[in-house]
Amino acid sequence: MTKLFVPILIFLTLWLLSSCFSNDRKDALERSITLAGQNKKELLKVLEHYKAPKDRLKLQAAKYLISNMKGHFYWELGDTYKVAFDKAKKTREYLKETQVNATWSQIGNGVNAVFKKAIDSIEKSVGFKVSPKKIFDVQMLTADFLIENIEVAFAAHSKKPRQYRERFDEFLEYVLPYRVIDEPLEKQKRKELFEKYKWALDSLKIHPMDTVVSQIYNSLELYGGVWGKKYKYPGVPSLSEMEATRFGSCGYITTYFISVLRAVGIPSGIDYCTRWGISETNWGHSWAFYINGKKKEAVNVGMPDFKKTNALYMNAGIPKVFRKNFDKSIKNDVTKDYRKAYSFEIENLWGGANLLPENIYLGVFNRNGTWDKVIQSSAVDENRIRFKDIGSNLLYVVFSEGHFQRKLLNYPFELTRNGRLRFLNKNNQILDSAFLMRKYPPFTVRNEKRKIQRRQSINTCVLQGSTFEAPAEFQDLFTIANFYSTFKQTFRISNSKPFSNYRLKGPKGEIVHLAEFHLLDKNSNEIKQWKSIELMATEKKTSPMNIIDHK
Repeated sequence: MTKLFVPILIFLTLWLLSSCFSNDRKDALERSITLAGQNKKELLKVLEHYKAPKDRLKLQAAKYLISNMKGHFYWELGDTYKVAFDKAKKTREYLKETQVNATWSQIGNGVNAVFKKAIDSIEKSVGFKVSPKKIFDVQMLTADFLIENIEVAFAAHSKKPRQYRERFDEFLEYVLPYRVIDEPLEKQKRKELFEKYKWALDSLKIHPMDTVVSQIYNSLELYGGVWGKKYKYPGVPSLSEMEATRFGSCGYITTYFISVLRAVGIPSGIDYCTRWGISETNWGHSWAFYINGKKKEAVNVGMPDFKKTNALYMNAGIPKVFRKNFDKSIKNDVTKDYRKAYSFEIENLWGGANLLPENIYLGVFNRNGTWDKVIQSSAVDENRIRFKDIGSNLLYVVFSEGHFQRKLLNYPFELTRNGRLRFLNKNNQILDSAFLMRKYPPFTVRNEKRKIQRRQSINTCVLQGSTFEAPAEFQDLFTIANFYSTFKQTFRISNSKPFSNYRLKGPKGEIVHLAEFHLLDKNSNEIKQWKSIELMATEKKTSPMNIIDHK
């Protein structure tokens, strides 16, 4: 009796979920079939193929794919760059064979040098960069392609140990889809990946999910040291093209990793930020996640060793996190899955009346002294501007944009770890001229060498004091030493003289990386009246390139 009850319960649960989905998405399904035009017969052929009662779940899977095709496409570049990928593949095979002790990055850099040269040669020979053709999924996918995709997805799901089988809604969104981003699609590619990596399903019978995912990751040898601006190919690579190079921008290598996981039935997806809040560049970043029970485990693809990175992103300088969903109607803001995030409102001081939410942005600083967009405001109510679920422990500014002009609406501010807004320069608390650095507010620095240099720069700074009678005659009170943290530290100073003026002075000609400084009395109350900070000599110049950590 018990043995029969469990599978029946699972079946009924899946059927109820899928039936509810079918009713909600009926209009979307009809819309996709209409948009298909001459390809309509291929989509209807898929629905006809699964009309038997025994295939009711596969029918729901087919409806899910077709109803969500709108908006999915890729750019077709043809075979113009095939020679470059062929050379990259041969180079990689040669380096793997002849340099057995080479690291992923060494092989990746070697392949990249050949790849870039080949791309340059192709574009020189044709005289221009090839113009891509936009191909919409709904107008080109065949019934055979979709049916094979569905069959392989269900086969992989059925071969997984029962404890690792996901809910049907998770299966639809994170296993079933035939694409991750806007990569070109290939016939029988999912089946090929399934056959190549189906050993992972046997491994799941004896190893935990995390171990199996790490085994897959390490077998791929994807190298993420080549940033998008150095990835010479002007399009998005297909999975086969990514296999040839094994390097690329974070989004491309992450797409390949996720495609392999999905091929063997491991639910996974891609999350991203459009802009770092702590880097001097205006780049974003993409990474993978996979579902293990009730947890979504983040993985930064392209690193030499597999490592779950949820804790890293919790402390990273990320303003917003989004998820690329195949179903574009699903909420894609997942900032709170990774970081402490808060909703807040800010006063419009300088923007005037009649501002529209779509013209108001939250921004983060860049090395050019300007601000890059993070997200539009969620609402404007009279003189208050609202933002929702914003990553904490970062510096922001709010500005309006119109007619190619930007206008600040309030002072720059820190969104603290506990959700408070600390405005800079509102009460003359900050220097008139200073660099806003990634180190402020404090956070986890990933570049260890720069972290050490900056911590040590605080050491040898001297706190000085002068009396009311001789205000210009400063005496040394305390020399900072043993300062080895990016977070706040408190030092106790014992001195019996009644000083009325204080100043903090750094070594002449040296750059000191100071984020925040306060004088406290014996009761830990802040002393408001003090003289000055003298830290950087005018004869020594710096640049934002040197004061903002990369990544």
